[in-house]
Amino acid sequence: VVLRKWIVDPVTGYPVVSADETIVPVGGGIKGSGSKADPFQIASVEDWNTVAESINNGGAYAANAHYLITADLLFSGNFTRISLFNGTLNGNNHSLRNITGEADQAKFGGVINVLDEGGVVKNMHVEANLSSAFANLGGVIGAGNAGSIIDGVTFKGDLTGTGEAARLGGIVGTGYGVIVNCGCLGGKFEAGSATKSENMGGIAGRIEQPTAMMFNCYSFLDKIVSSNNNLGGVTGGLGTDAYCANVYGTTTDITGGGTYCGCIGYSKSGNVRNVYTSEEAAFNGVSTKWVANDKQASDWKTSGVSISLANMKSGAVALPSSGVSYDSFVAALNAGIEDWNALENITAKKGAGVEPYGIVNKPDVVLRKWIVDPVTGYPVVS
Repeated sequence: VVLRKWIVDPVTGYPVVSADETIVPVGGGIKGSGSKADPFQIASVEDWNTVAESINNGGAYAANAHYLITADLLFSGNFTRISLFNGTLNGNNHSLRNITGEADQAKFGGVINVLDEGGVVKNMHVEANLSSAFANLGGVIGAGNAGSIIDGVTFKGDLTGTGEAARLGGIVGTGYGVIVNCGCLGGKFEAGSATKSENMGGIAGRIEQPTAMMFNCYSFLDKIVSSNNNLGGVTGGLGTDAYCANVYGTTTDITGGGTYCGCIGYSKSGNVRNVYTSEEAAFNGVSTKWVANDKQASDWKTSGVSISLANMKSGAVALPSSGVSYDSFVAALNAGIEDWNALENITAKKGAGVEPYGIVNKPDVVLRKWIVDPVTGYPVVS
């Protein structure tokens, strides 16, 4: 057995045994001990900045601890972002708003610069206006490393790229981990003056390598402006053997240099299944489709479809992987969840076109149900 540390109870003044054997509670106004059962509770802007500064400087609030946001946080030019995080941040369905900033280095995010292996960010809404002259600019996270999970996070805001900026995404600049149940609720991503400016998308600038997986996501991004290529309403680029399934985008205004699409800008032999874009999506005024290319991936036969914005709100929609028609788009997306649930967890690639299709190291995540948003009329993840 492990004898746990003693601390002074801030209420009684008596010594008490800490709630966790490894993480000692910190004095002050922040409740909790940082354990999974008793996370540190962030209840104010001051609490957030105290925690972020402590994590960044190796203080008592650890990067691998558990945190729970207990109130909406409205910043006013006084935001401290977390440099690197591998704990759990549960937004508890609260929002972080009015975040602004200009990157001074690569991998710059609205909330966290780098979400490392083991890190989880979930159940949170972020509103931010950010700019960068470097690669990997994310509205929420700059770069999500392999073994990280972003679940149930939404973003709204503008991203501006200059100089060497590339890989701009609403949730993450570049993702090597799992992105699930996430949404971009609007904004403009503009990097027309940047020399690179490739890989830009509403959810991710690019998801890369077989560890990168995007499931059950949607994007209402208003506009993409670039001087380069790999531009998509949902993700700009999809790397070799990366996975993208049951996602859709409504972006209709895309300006750039080449390889573009209303959903997936460019797939480099990625696994694409049940993705949708709007028929109205246009690049430089010319209609696009749901993926800029149809290069066969290692295991999955690419499946997707373009449907009108009106049909996304009303009318029958077929599930691309099966061809089965459903009464509504939201019903088709929920059928896509069942399709995903039926995919095997496999340990290695089976080869192109081999059935049943599976997912190498299928993540232990739950795809949430789709509902119709009462304001917009479009499906959103519940």
